Amino acid sequence: HLRFGWLHFTNSSEVVQSWRKTVHFMCRKTVQFYWLKSVYFIPEKDVVILSGDCSTKENVINLVLESPDIDWEKWLFISNSDYKYKIKSNDLMALGGFSCFYSPSGVETCLFISSIIISEEQWDMFLNELSNDTQLAKSVANPTDWMGGIHTSCYITPKEVCWFPWKQRYNSRFVEEFPGVNIQPAVDRCCYNYQEYGDVYYDLPSSPIREMLGISNSDGYLFYNDKKHIKAEYCIAGEKWRTYQDYLLVDKEELFSILKERGNTLLWVVREYRREGGKSGEKFGEFYAEKDNCHIAFYRDDMWETQPILLSKDSTTR
Repeated sequence: HLRFGWLHFTNSSEVVQSWRKTVHFMCRKTVQFYWLKSVYFIPEKDVVILSGDCSTKENVINLVLESPDIDWEKWLFISNSDYKYKIKSNDLMALGGFSCFYSPSGVETCLFISSIIISEEQWDMFLNELSNDTQLAKSVANPTDWMGGIHTSCYITPKEVCWFPWKQRYNSRFVEEFPGVNIQPAVDRCCYNYQEYGDVYYDLPSSPIREMLGISNSDGYLFYNDKKHIKAEYCIAGEKWRTYQDYLLVDKEELFSILKERGNTLLWVVREYRREGGKSGEKFGEFYAEKDNCHIAFYRDDMWETQPILLSKDSTTR
């Protein structure tokens, strides 16, 4: 006989069948709720939704190549004084995120955010390796590839990840590029399949972050400790392949305090990617414009800094 919370079973197969049905129902309802309720966070609207002359393909190319750079500090740290988010803190920060905006001017802007945990004694070594090896810097510039995940032979929900911490986790493949540096991704990703939606991917605090914040349960979007206090939130607005945004948020002061106690810090890997939108191609024929800027962002002695690891601009017309 097995007892799991308030449920009682006579054999392990009942546990698995009941558990999967319960998780599927709870996560499906939560997917519906969060896709309806989340709102956009756009601290620099004029910077990401560009206006300007778009009467020719040359105008669109110029808008892409000469677009203003992102002030990443504004996108990584969020005031929650109006408690728009569920975490009970006035100051939140993003562990990860993705935003995609389409401008009337015909420019598509995408912002990528990921973060890593690193020892305070080793972060200069990490930054120096990136500065001294251009090829290495380019090869690890994509924030999405800095995520970790869970080894599993089937789909898995964030709830199962939190409830079964013994499941083996894998790090980002980029960690192997820095053998002398102790790096841990701050974001993990998992996937579950719903009959209504197909594959749904979730970003969640990585295993080290979950341990620091005491996270032990989740509905896929809110992450709780044993006292049912919300310690992290994964919020989504819009629809993929259109104007869309997702953020993974935590309490800024709480996490910074725990990291400092353990001699660690957080670095962000961020990417600003702009290109001509699909409607521009339909209107003007084939042409191409791209701006791709990737940075490492961090606080040093309470001062905000960004270090470029990839700066690229390119365009072609036919």
